[in-house]
Amino acid sequence: MNRYDEPIGQNKNNEDAFTKLRNIERNEEELLRRNQYSEVEAALTGEQIDQLKEKYDLLHMTCEEQELLMKELNEIGILTKEECVTFSVTGENIFESLKKQVSSNINLLYQMAIAGRDSGLPIEHIKCQQKILGILEQLLAG
Repeated sequence: MNRYDEPIGQNKNNEDAFTKLRNIERNEEELLRRNQYSEVEAALTGEQIDQLKEKYDLLHMTCEEQELLMKELNEIGILTKEECVTFSVTGENIFESLKKQVSSNINLLYQMAIAGRDSGLPIEHIKCQQKILGILEQLLAG
C-alpha cells in the first residue's frame, strides 16, 4: 500500500499536521486564558468606580478632566504611563472618542497591510486603547 492509498489521518505527515494544529489551538487557548486573567487584574474595585464616578462625568469631560482621569488611573495602578498615552485627549465624550480612535487605528493597520506597507503603529497601541475602553465600560456600567 503506498501513501496515497492510506486513509486520511493514517499518513504520518497528516498526523504531524494535526498535532501541530492541535498545539496551535492549545497555545491560542492558553493566551486567551492568560489575557482574561490580566484583564481581571486590571478591573476596578467597586470603591474605585464610585470614587471616579463622583469626580468625573464620562459623557461630558474637558480635555483637562480626561488627562486627570488617565493620570489617576495610572496612579492607582490600573494603567501604565505607556497605556495612558495611547489615548488622544479630545474634550468630547471620552468613550465615543476612544471608540473612534480604535476604529480608525484598526482601519489604518488594515489599509497598510493591504498595501504591503508598515503603518508604524504597533498592535500593542490598539490593545492599550482597548484596555482603556474596557475600564471606561466598567465606569459607565458601575
